[in-house]
Amino acid sequence: MIIGITGKIASGKSSLSSVFVKKGYYLFDSDLQYHKLLKNNISMKSELIKVFSNEIVDNNEINTKLLLKKINRNNINKLNEITHKYVAKEIYKVIKLHDNVVIEAAIPINKGFIDVCDLILLTVCDENIQRQRLLERKKYNVNEIDNLIAIQQKNSEYIKISDYVIETNKLTIEELNNTINLLF
Repeated sequence: MIIGITGKIASGKSSLSSVFVKKGYYLFDSDLQYHKLLKNNISMKSELIKVFSNEIVDNNEINTKLLLKKINRNNINKLNEITHKYVAKEIYKVIKLHDNVVIEAAIPINKGFIDVCDLILLTVCDENIQRQRLLERKKYNVNEIDNLIAIQQKNSEYIKISDYVIETNKLTIEELNNTINLLF
């Protein structure tokens, strides 16, 4: 079975994915794969530099913070158009090798996610909790967090393609596990 887990940043996707990993599912973390591709895929890097300029490069590598500064509601689709095709190729490789896969993806793409998932779960949480979780990661400042939240899809867009919505405001891993046990 191929399970898709989607939702906004810091909405509980990784916590929910961990429940499936404990049940024996292979995890495909789209965000982790994206970062690997940023470092190693010359074609993807070239496309990004062509669109977003050399200003996103630091020490011959694409700097995600510099790239984030260039992203807004007007050009997020261009970023996704470039990166998703590379991530999707990796998803297709993984699902050929494993029977039970959980695909964690913040952006539910048509080819490489929606088309391969047997079931799609959406994680949602209050925006204040989302901000707090991002602050706790200490990877982003307040302005970066505001930008990340602003460029994301609305929950209504996620709901259209999801089979189940799981609210993660205060759920523990054990409660997530119990929720999944009720569904399966």
